[in-house]
Order: sequence, then structure tokens, then C-alpha cells
Amino acid sequence: MQQQWGNWVPGIEVSFQQFASLEGRAIAGGGVEGIEDQPNWTLMLTPRLGYAWDRWLGFVKAGYALTDVRSHEALSTGSNPFRSPVATTDVDQLRGGWVAGSGIDYALTDSIILGAEYQHIFVESATHTGDAPLPSPAFGNVKLQGDIDTVAARLNFKFYRETEAPALK
Repeated sequence: MQQQWGNWVPGIEVSFQQFASLEGRAIAGGGVEGIEDQPNWTLMLTPRLGYAWDRWLGFVKAGYALTDVRSHEALSTGSNPFRSPVATTDVDQLRGGWVAGSGIDYALTDSIILGAEYQHIFVESATHTGDAPLPSPAFGNVKLQGDIDTVAARLNFKFYRETEAPALK
């Protein structure tokens, strides 16, 4: 939702992103221990401020982000812990954080808007502790640390009630 006053366009945005195949993987201890962190989705609430000129709108935004992160840890006697693990642990947790971004929109018509934006999601660092047999003191405690950068293109359609429709030119 946004409102224009002169050239300034303040607003607020609620957005949801789901990540299909975004993950980080690390193998340590001579290849016997492996950790995967995978963000599943993020929900964001971001106030934004834009400046409009002609059919263009540039904007910045910053706000709160809630990210669901799954951590998977595997332990093996071989060189790849993910191939034939002797023990595993999985933890799925919600992590708070914040998001900052910017973008640009272009009105192709009064009702169709093409846009692109970049955003950086800061995910709160934490230790995920899983339920697993503890063959080593550190197994089952995964240190989650990292952020997410996204670039998105979008196509928006504005719908008007009959009394709000823009005048034909």
C-alpha cells in the first residue's frame, strides 16, 4: 500500500519469499562432519519511501524480516558425510532479522507497472541444537550465520473501482 504526495511516495509493504534451492554447505574434520543450512522462506514488513518522476518511481525500503532456516548436520566415517552418515540431526527454526533494499518501477500504462529490486536480508546468528546421539561434543550444535541477497523482477497490475479510474488521455 502506498500513497503519492507530490513526487514523494511513502508506503508499506508486506512480502513473502520462498527459496527453492538456496543452501550453504560445509564439510569439516577431514570430511567426516558436514553441515547444511537452508533458508526455506522469509516474511518481511518494510516501510518504503519513493520518489516519482514522469512514469518512473525509485524507492528505498527497510524493515523487519522473519526467516525459516533448516539446519542439517551429518557425521560419517567416510570422506563425504552426506553420502552415508552414521548420525544426523535436523533443526528447523524461525530467525528474526532485518531487511534493506532499493528498486525502481516503470509504469508501462496507468495500470501495468514493471519493476526490479535488490534486497539484503540480515538473518540473526544463532546456534541450532538438534536431537541426535552425541558421538562428539560439538555434534548437534550448528552455528547458523549468514545473510541473503535477492534480486527480483516483477509485473504489477493496478485495479481501480469505477469512481477511481484514471481519466483517458
